[in-house]
Amino acid sequence: MKIDLKKNFWEINVGWDVIPVFEELKKEYGKNNSSYIMWAIYLIYHPESGVYKAIDDVDKRYEIVKSKFLIKRVIPDWNSKLIKDAIKMFDKIGVSEHLKGLIVLEKKIGEFRKMAEKMTITKNNADDVVKNLEASGKLFDMYKKKLDLFIEEEEEKKRLQLRGGGTLSAVQDYTLLFDDKDFE
Repeated sequence: MKIDLKKNFWEINVGWDVIPVFEELKKEYGKNNSSYIMWAIYLIYHPESGVYKAIDDVDKRYEIVKSKFLIKRVIPDWNSKLIKDAIKMFDKIGVSEHLKGLIVLEKKIGEFRKMAEKMTITKNNADDVVKNLEASGKLFDMYKKKLDLFIEEEEEKKRLQLRGGGTLSAVQDYTLLFDDKDFE
């Protein structure tokens, strides 16, 4: 997925609008308004968006994006089936599985840190503390492996782009499924 909030989403992310839910979104709201809706979904739900990183609560992210980014635009019912389906599909194809895994592990590590800050060691809980520390070591190992896979995936994308090649995005992959032309 290419990111440039100043440009029309559909023009720089060619092929996304052939996916039925996005096609319906574009048809219902028009090319420009649906583009703003897609950028709003990105800002609210994509883990690499600054809004997502800065604000934990999804409702607060929505309110900020609505008031600052979608202002003077057609604001859809965010609870409508079409918008919910668009968000689900965006999450499915717009965020890599490695990144999703990293996010889950980061949350677990954050929970562990909070627990560890409150932890006091006594004779009665020493065994539990040791078990928790051992589990946290495994958690950090899992995070390191996931991070390495994510970095490797991102570097491979850059290498392919530098050589003038492209990478098949999830959208291109999806559209190939529905392309009834024969391959030669």
